[in-house]
Amino acid sequence: MRWLVTAIVVAVAGAGCGGARPLPEPRAYLVRATPESHEAVSRAVREALAVPHVTLPPDVLTQQSSFEIGRDQLGGGNPAPLMGGHDPGAPGLTERFHLVKVEEHCILVRDRTDHHYDLIGATCQPE
Repeated sequence: MRWLVTAIVVAVAGAGCGGARPLPEPRAYLVRATPESHEAVSRAVREALAVPHVTLPPDVLTQQSSFEIGRDQLGGGNPAPLMGGHDPGAPGLTERFHLVKVEEHCILVRDRTDHHYDLIGATCQPE
């Protein structure tokens, strides 16, 4: 009986000290390209990179769960932050994003910062 109490105390202490890790978010892709899903991805990328315009392919995230965006796909912004200047979160030469599904939500994740952006109006499924 004494060993059972010791085992329970060790298990509870281990769980409180970061022993349990969150489950990884399943990678996903968009079920189909629609104007709404394209706008949702574009809006999330514009917000993530703080730029007024991005150019993305019409079928972005429908064939794979990630994509990269380069400086040539950004428009209308100040090019200084694009050089990776003083802001560590500022976009560099390329930025990588991936799509995950969390419950019923399609979430775009900026790889460099791990910031999550909900893609309202998009439908996705796990890979």
